[in-house]
Amino acid sequence: MISSGLGNYKREQGIATLVAVVVLLIITTLAVFTVSSSVVSEKQVVASEQRAIAAFEAAQSGFSEGVIAYRTLNSLPLVTAKVSGAVSSLGATWEYWGQRDGENLILIATGFSDDMTVERTVRSIITFQKLDPPKVPIVAAGGTTMSGNFTVKNNRGNFTVWTGGSVDIDTSGGGSWSSYVPHPTVADTFIESSNKNVRGSDLIENDPALSTLSKEGFQDAFLGQDAVSFCGGEDNFIDQNDSSTFNGYSDFQEAIEKAGSVVCLRNTSGVGTTGVSIPSSTVLGGQRIIIIDDDWSAGNPPDITGLVFVTGNVDKFNGNGGSFEEPKFKGSLIVYGKVDMGNGGINIEFDSSYTGNLGDSETAAVLSGSWRDW
Repeated sequence: MISSGLGNYKREQGIATLVAVVVLLIITTLAVFTVSSSVVSEKQVVASEQRAIAAFEAAQSGFSEGVIAYRTLNSLPLVTAKVSGAVSSLGATWEYWGQRDGENLILIATGFSDDMTVERTVRSIITFQKLDPPKVPIVAAGGTTMSGNFTVKNNRGNFTVWTGGSVDIDTSGGGSWSSYVPHPTVADTFIESSNKNVRGSDLIENDPALSTLSKEGFQDAFLGQDAVSFCGGEDNFIDQNDSSTFNGYSDFQEAIEKAGSVVCLRNTSGVGTTGVSIPSSTVLGGQRIIIIDDDWSAGNPPDITGLVFVTGNVDKFNGNGGSFEEPKFKGSLIVYGKVDMGNGGINIEFDSSYTGNLGDSETAAVLSGSWRDW
């Protein structure tokens, strides 16, 4: 009986030990599984964070490329024509585009992780110091000669010519020019204000506010500084007579086309010329500020949108000038000397949309407080 009881006891003890081992094995398995799951989950979190960081860095890279492009071209592509690229060290990609919000231009850039599962977007308003030229098509401290067959139209105001001298409206053999201002009551309609026979109220002449300005004072009044400083120094002028100033481009025309939003011109030949002559086949594209620190020989100019500022005189501003509806010159012509329309032909139109974004886009930067990365 004693022997039987002892055997039962040992069996029970063995069963208890087995149960304990099984329980410990289960607990160990669960612990290993939990730790393993935690490690896997942590690795996934780290991987997701790395992809998010890569996508964000790619978005920042795309944004930087967009700023560089805007500084060069003074424009950004629409969302339908996004510019894309990659950060090779990350395997991530980016794209950027521009979007208008009223007067503001917003640069938007999106970055994508290498597997395209994570994307991040950054955006900010891009701005630079802008000029605010007078809302008048022609400003001339020295006066104007209105001759030839052409039109001057102001879409936004009642003045077309503002001078410090006289406005000669009826030069012998001068053609049939006309000026137009908005109709006072009928939208999108214009009325003729002046012509070779009628001196209308749209012509402001002999204004001492212009005639009493020195050459330097005139430049400071409209540019905020002298022309050389506005252009960033003497070295930034393209000299029609000096190919070494063409910035490595093949000719004067190409140098102008590639110059950016501010184009600074001279002609130092001084022999047999009447100043700078811009080739008629020049393609400027978009709004430009053209600073001519010289006279401008303006016969048959290219299509221009923006501001032309001349420190000397304008000689024979004539040629094929487009139509009344689609004029060749859109913006403001501001001249320290005199403007001679020559035989005319260049139709001129002012609208604030042609001059509302003028400035040196090469100084473009993020508007403080407008950065968004969420």
